[in-house]
Amino acid sequence: MAAKALILTEVLAGAGPDTLAVVMLSDCDACEDKRAGLRQAAKEPRFAGLNVVVGVADKMREAWVLNGFIAKPGAETETLRRLTTELSFDPIREAVRLRAPKPSEPRHPKRVLSELTSGDPAREEHCWRATPLRQLRERGVATGLTAFLDELRDHLTPLIGR
Repeated sequence: MAAKALILTEVLAGAGPDTLAVVMLSDCDACEDKRAGLRQAAKEPRFAGLNVVVGVADKMREAWVLNGFIAKPGAETETLRRLTTELSFDPIREAVRLRAPKPSEPRHPKRVLSELTSGDPAREEHCWRATPLRQLRERGVATGLTAFLDELRDHLTPLIGR
């Protein structure tokens, strides 16, 4: 699937302005195989002209959003306190521990994120836009977010500097 995405990128980029980079993101349940597969596809000689950045969220992309959640005073703080008690761990600092198979279960990342953000996409966006990068890096080690931010820093930032 990664190779197909890169082929499509080459086809589309050929008709338009130069593509600076391709960012490939995926959800995964602690599977290094998926990360390795994305990197393997990106290293194929036919894609040598593309700058590819790989990010794999462990377990789901919701864990990355939770890494950026900072509770606002009032209802959000109370909801976070309640969830922390219910789960017996802080779902923001230990989002990787949210591993329930069904969204209706207490330890499912989608359910926890929905409760904390009241299902508001704008509030969810605020989690990754407004949270200081330092905090995202600290909280995102176990979820793969820090590795993705490292890839962005190492591979994308130099391209922007050009």
